[in-house]
Amino acid sequence: MGKAVDIKKRVLGHFYDKSNKEILMCKATHDIDFELSGNELVALLMESAAIKQHFPLYNQSQKRTSTEYAIFSYEDRNGIQHLAYNKLKLTPSPISTFNTISDCRLFLEELCKNYGLCPKFCHLQENISSCSHYSIAQCNGICRGTESPIEYNAKVQRAIEALMDKNQNLVIREKGRHAKEEAFVLVVNNKYKGYGFLPRHEQINSIDALENFLELQKENMDTKRILSWYLRKHPNKAIHFSPLSI
Repeated sequence: MGKAVDIKKRVLGHFYDKSNKEILMCKATHDIDFELSGNELVALLMESAAIKQHFPLYNQSQKRTSTEYAIFSYEDRNGIQHLAYNKLKLTPSPISTFNTISDCRLFLEELCKNYGLCPKFCHLQENISSCSHYSIAQCNGICRGTESPIEYNAKVQRAIEALMDKNQNLVIREKGRHAKEEAFVLVVNNKYKGYGFLPRHEQINSIDALENFLELQKENMDTKRILSWYLRKHPNKAIHFSPLSI
């Protein structure tokens, strides 16, 4: 189970491979089918959904259950708002989710630099009286008492609002399976909803109209990873929209 530009070449490659795994897989093969995607993004999403659905014996990709992590916020007894991270299943109101703790920490470092937040109150440094992070010097002194909680909390709130708004509602439009159609991928409230195909000249002015062509899919860490990779590589292909219109 996989994706390929040249399906014939990909299939023959399995049959010509003399490794023990490939021989066993070919012996167990009774039928070969394919589905057109039109572009790499939809192909990756199709492949991921098929692996999750069929759990193929000889395909180890995307079958491991990984622990997800999340960034969340809370206020301490001194009225200072913190940003912290934990396992997603232990986080009731996640602001943003990640594959690893390292990803959480790197992202929090960027927030500290971009919004003047304190590494101590973003849990990048523990059991210290004041922050002394090796690469973050933007803290204005909330950890030393030289910045008020009101001023600091306002910066934290700006960071949270920016996170909540980022990529919240977007449509990615891509090449279709033939010249008369387009493919699209839909994200609503920062959740992957699925993909679909529509006639190239179809006028779409609302989410309701787009959902008529949508093939609903489940979001997971693999779909998040695929979309994150694609949006970093092709940031201009995402169309952001309000909940009511595109």
